[in-house]
Amino acid sequence: MKHNSYIFSFFASTIIVLFAQHDAKGQFKLTVVEKMVQTAHPLPNITHERLRQILSTKDSNQVIIFDLREEDEYAVSHIRKSIHLDGEISLEEFIKQYGPMIRGKLVVFYCSVGYRSSIALERLKSVIVQSGAVQIANLLGGIFRWFNEGNIVVNAKGLTNEMHPHNQYWGKLVHRR
Repeated sequence: MKHNSYIFSFFASTIIVLFAQHDAKGQFKLTVVEKMVQTAHPLPNITHERLRQILSTKDSNQVIIFDLREEDEYAVSHIRKSIHLDGEISLEEFIKQYGPMIRGKLVVFYCSVGYRSSIALERLKSVIVQSGAVQIANLLGGIFRWFNEGNIVVNAKGLTNEMHPHNQYWGKLVHRR
């Protein structure tokens, strides 16, 4: 129950801050949300620039990317080569399905803004490290930051300029292409 009240508090305060903080275009500042997530979940982060750089090199096979959004969000668009992962997966099932795959790799989690992926990464980080991952990270700003900075997203048909908004409030953080 304590966890549920924390989630409610996080979302309520985030929405209040979002409506108070916006730039000249009327876009809500994703940086506010990024800072809130980093404060609530002090995990290693990777920026969209660094991830893009890794993915554009021969070292791209040294990273495993997990998308923690809902299936319908993932279907609209996701980062190329990312694996959809249910945030509620058990530790045992995660190791069974992905343990050998993550050995020796950088493991990156992301969701819309980094909140859901932070929770899942906190819960799974010990088994990820025990499985031999060399590094773990949460994508700072999630796929919304990735998308807003012009990085490629795909769906089952290939490249896309669409982004699932998660909901009417969070969708205000996404810049339309």
